[in-house]
Amino acid sequence: MKKIIATVLLATFFICLGFDALYQETRNNSKIYIQTMNKPISFFVEKAVTQKEREQGLANRHSLDKDSGMLFVFKHPQVVRMWMKDTYIPLDMIFINNNKVVSIHKNAKPMDETIISSKVFASAVLEVNAGTVNEHNIRVGDKIRF
Repeated sequence: MKKIIATVLLATFFICLGFDALYQETRNNSKIYIQTMNKPISFFVEKAVTQKEREQGLANRHSLDKDSGMLFVFKHPQVVRMWMKDTYIPLDMIFINNNKVVSIHKNAKPMDETIISSKVFASAVLEVNAGTVNEHNIRVGDKIRF
C-alpha cells in the first residue's frame, strides 16, 4: 500500500511540475496590439518581467521572427535606460506608459553599449526588429493593448 501511495504522490508531483512549466510559458509569452493611425498591428512577445529576465533580454540571439519582440515590464513608471550589450539584432525600441507609446528609438545598433533612454516615464519597452516602426508607421501616442 505504501508503494502505491508513494507512486501516486510522485506522479502527482511530476504532473504539477508540467502544469507549472506550462503556466510559466504562457506567462512569459503573449500578444501585444498597437493601434496605429492606419490599422491595428500585433506582435507575439516574450515578456521580461524579473530583473534577471530584463538583464538577459535579447542578448546573444542572432535573429528575431518578424512581428515578434520582447516586452520589458517594470513595476513602476520610470525613465528607462536600455543598451545593446551582447545583442546581435538591430532593434527598434517602443517605450510604453499608460497603454500609449510615449517614446521611440529606431535602429539601435547591435553590440553598442551607448545608453538609450526613454526620456519620459515608461512602464514597459517593446523591442522589435529594426525597421518595424517605420514599416507600420508607429508613432508616439498610438494606443497599446496587452
